[in-house]
Amino acid sequence: MGSVPEDMLRRTLSGRAYEAPGEDVAVHAARALFLQAVHRVEPRVVGDLMGEPLELYRPIFEARLESVPEDQRHWWKSGEWFPSWGTILYASERDPKELHQLRDLLLHWAHKWRLEEEWCLEAAAETLAMLSAAGDAAEPQPLHYLGTPMTKSPFAESDLRFEFSSRGWSPALTSWEDAQEAMDERYQDAKQAYRERIEALCRERGLPPVPGTRMRTGDHFEWVARFQVGRELWTEIAEAETERLKVQGKRGVSADAVAKAVREKAHLLGLTLAEVERPGRPKRSSK
Repeated sequence: MGSVPEDMLRRTLSGRAYEAPGEDVAVHAARALFLQAVHRVEPRVVGDLMGEPLELYRPIFEARLESVPEDQRHWWKSGEWFPSWGTILYASERDPKELHQLRDLLLHWAHKWRLEEEWCLEAAAETLAMLSAAGDAAEPQPLHYLGTPMTKSPFAESDLRFEFSSRGWSPALTSWEDAQEAMDERYQDAKQAYRERIEALCRERGLPPVPGTRMRTGDHFEWVARFQVGRELWTEIAEAETERLKVQGKRGVSADAVAKAVREKAHLLGLTLAEVERPGRPKRSSK
């Protein structure tokens, strides 16, 4: 999902009613948006991976790929033929020392950038795989997040078909206005019955509703990135956002509104927010 356009990811957040059990597509879309925002806020997050971690990872990736038939290598992502974070984390004494070194480097990277959740570290491993696959053409890119792929539709086309019919207009008996009103009423009744049937079908097949997320003023995922990775204060984010909104003739935002939005989005992401920096306390350097 790391390379999916942001407008598509935002539509995923707001445009789906139900999903297959275990899909959590809204969560995965939110994480991809957050990681794209992280890259805008602090490119060094990925830049740090392109040094020693990539030097250690690439030979392991290439060795694994050599064991895959050449005509299947383009499926390496779906085939999981690359060292995942789980592979790196649970490396045993029998595994190459490079895997252990890589684990230490990635844990240090995660602590430095306050991205210590398992899914952030998995995104780091996936990004290393993407960079390794690109070879000498590798360029900095947002952290890549595969997430859980969407499953095929749990419904047959016939399950979802919506059909509407009416007796229509008999111009020798009634006016168009009366006929139109009658057809509109019947159409509204048919739509409501269809919705109730589909929602009942979703419940019957165990599809949970997509978790709701409100998209208020501003790019809240960027606010999370600016707080978590950029180490900005609520007041700093609010002041910058207010200046941006003033140019558009809109009202600004308060530090409390920023804090509330960031906490809400962090909950959706499954991201543990860092301790809030207090005014007057020297900022800890991320260098």
